Amino acid sequence: MKNNYNYSLYQVLLGYINKKGKKVKAKKILDGAFQKVFEQTQMLPSTALKIITNKLGSIVDVKIIKIRKNTHVVPFAVKMNRADYLLAKKIIDSVNEDDSNRSYSEKLGDELLCIVQDKPCKSLTRHKQMLKQAAMHRANSHFRW
Repeated sequence: MKNNYNYSLYQVLLGYINKKGKKVKAKKILDGAFQKVFEQTQMLPSTALKIITNKLGSIVDVKIIKIRKNTHVVPFAVKMNRADYLLAKKIIDSVNEDDSNRSYSEKLGDELLCIVQDKPCKSLTRHKQMLKQAAMHRANSHFRW
């Protein structure tokens, strides 16, 4: 799991799940989710992280900027650290929206499995919406500063 980029993404996911300093509990949740992905696909966590990064990682983020009384949706270029955070945020937010009575590890495992297997899931839908919005508002890119 220690190749550089995938390990940093693993750490970002771990930090995002971490609640009140309970890192061991967060690590169990994340490892349980990757165990579920491994059982279904026989794919190592580093390979799964690479596929997830390829499908959800982006170099563009969309922000709303207010100038005087007008609001503009502006696409921004994103650095790699911010891209890791946004990727983790998409996944964790879509897991948090799931209201089923399953453990957090199972919900996260299902979301990661859907991403790896190209099944429809909330995080992929959010990613596509963000890219569509960035393309639609690319004329507003001169509002960046």
